[in-house]
Amino acid sequence: MSKTAKEFVVAAVQASALGNQESTLSSVALQVVEAARLDANIVVLPEYFTCPRGFTDIREYAEPLDGSGRTFSLISSLAQSLGVYIIAGTIPEIENGAYYNTCCLFNRNGDLVGKYRKKYRLTVLGELLPNETQVAFDVNEPVIFRTEFVDIGIGTGNDIHLPQLALTYAAAGCQMLVYCSTFDGSFSSSHWTLLGQGRALDSLSYVVVCSARPPADAPEEMRVRSAIMNPWGDCVRSAKDKDEVICEKFCPALVQNARKCMPILESRRSDIYKKGFEIHPTIVGNR
Repeated sequence: MSKTAKEFVVAAVQASALGNQESTLSSVALQVVEAARLDANIVVLPEYFTCPRGFTDIREYAEPLDGSGRTFSLISSLAQSLGVYIIAGTIPEIENGAYYNTCCLFNRNGDLVGKYRKKYRLTVLGELLPNETQVAFDVNEPVIFRTEFVDIGIGTGNDIHLPQLALTYAAAGCQMLVYCSTFDGSFSSSHWTLLGQGRALDSLSYVVVCSARPPADAPEEMRVRSAIMNPWGDCVRSAKDKDEVICEKFCPALVQNARKCMPILESRRSDIYKKGFEIHPTIVGNR
């Protein structure tokens, strides 16, 4: 467990996937500003936050993440001007002719300090989602975002289903896990909430699950909403069916208490279960 963890405020931005990128980015920018107004130190955005809901071809929205792209420039500017860390959901990325679904990690100076590329194909009833048929998944490196507040394990999309990833992040010292995932009608809202609570209990960590605003015409039981869970698995914040910023104070004492009361991380039988990452995670940022 990181000895330097201290209190801070995390915000999850539940943004609408609008019809065009200009409107979408303007809306997201306003919500990031609102998060900063609410004293957030770390701001989380949803998966594919630059794309309209129901898009089918990632190539239409992909941009390089070398500083020249529109989304990169906006998020970098917001992080710098507001003095906040931004976990920028996922952005369709093009690099050397390949396309990736990439989470970008910006420090408070607006620098891109790391990237986490989606690793798992999501299939529904045996079929790959149309918007991911062009996405490359030939990556396998986990990423820990290190800040002066806490070490954060990063996940996107289907990662939320994997207790192994949550446990290994916790074993590496993470006290917060962030999942930027948008499941458009693929899973029920209760399924989504239980997954977040499960990963919190697995790792005895805070968990932030950040999704786009649910479609207005979706059945109630299929409306996936952004939420924040504490280390005991309680859902302490949940967004409603609207553009919304939800915030929660991270309390390191709560993590320490949970891990002291239930020392499952220290009690694991490493002679039976593999312990830690077979591939060491990339640690980006600094305290």
